[in-house]
Amino acid sequence: MEERQYRIGEMAEMTGLTRDTLRFYEKKGVIAAKRRENGYRYYTERDMYKLMSICYHRKMNDSLQTIEGIVSHCSLESKREHILRRKEEEEQEIRNHCRALTRLRLTEWDLDAVEQNLYGCVVRKFPKAYILGKYTDFTQGLTNWFNLSVKNPVLDMAYFYSTYSYEEANGIDYRNTCLLFYQGLDYETERLLAEKGYAMTEERECLYSVVRSANISPETADVEELYRKGEKLGVETESWFYCNPMGSFFRDNSQYSYVEIYIPVK
Repeated sequence: MEERQYRIGEMAEMTGLTRDTLRFYEKKGVIAAKRRENGYRYYTERDMYKLMSICYHRKMNDSLQTIEGIVSHCSLESKREHILRRKEEEEQEIRNHCRALTRLRLTEWDLDAVEQNLYGCVVRKFPKAYILGKYTDFTQGLTNWFNLSVKNPVLDMAYFYSTYSYEEANGIDYRNTCLLFYQGLDYETERLLAEKGYAMTEERECLYSVVRSANISPETADVEELYRKGEKLGVETESWFYCNPMGSFFRDNSQYSYVEIYIPVK
């Protein structure tokens, strides 16, 4: 049976592709129109079937160069190899997008915490998290954050929690800094951390507030005020606390941070 012939306009109308797209595919060598004696180009049903395969593979994010190889010479084995490789690439892209969304949600949670708790005073539990390391100074913690992020990019979602002691007569005194990776952020990473035996934080009840500071640590006056608020509430607290800088902000050549404060309740 003789194959039906379709001019470029007919093919464009039937496939939903533009004439420019069809010409582009021809230029790339993915399809090849034939010519009648009068010089008009035409396509056959075989070309239409090839276009269907091209469109399908484009929706699998295959490049035209890859598609050209598939539609010109492709065995069962080579196609399976290609599909398995592309599936792995797409699954990795999905993981990357999910982790990007997690970073966005973390930032959104931080902004919510600032808006809802700035200079407030509530009792809440300390976050459950994996302790990635404990360091004698903040710079050492920052250096290790970079090192961990290179080995596992997901660990750039870790937060810096510094511990300070507090005495009414002497103010606040730095003790150490821990890198914490919150539970519930990334199942695959948490599984690896659990297998390696990383310890987890204790979900102690704490006096909680957010303050604004010119540094990554809270001002002594803000800490003292939170202790006073706790006394008014009749809450007995420890003489030490955690603080977490939730990112830096910039305005008129000045820099400041919003800092979470957790004072453990006895």
